[in-house]
Amino acid sequence: MKSKKIVIGLTGSKGVIGKYFQKQYHINPTFSISVTNPGHAPSYTAEVFNISNTIILGKGIGHTKKEAEINASASALNVLQKNLR
Repeated sequence: MKSKKIVIGLTGSKGVIGKYFQKQYHINPTFSISVTNPGHAPSYTAEVFNISNTIILGKGIGHTKKEAEINASASALNVLQKNLR
């Protein structure tokens, strides 16, 4: 029997990381967001932390806060998947 690999789109990564934290720890993930070049063309940086808020699991950059959080979530999922193998 073949095993199927589940592919998650970038926009779904934030939901997946949220569900993972809820299932494992019964809390929502913590995001830290900073902005550079505020004004006309801002750039946002988001970081996802572990449950004790001491280790950055993922970091993402985007033109919006949402985009930065999605990219940080995708980065965190890659880290978690590598650690679970």
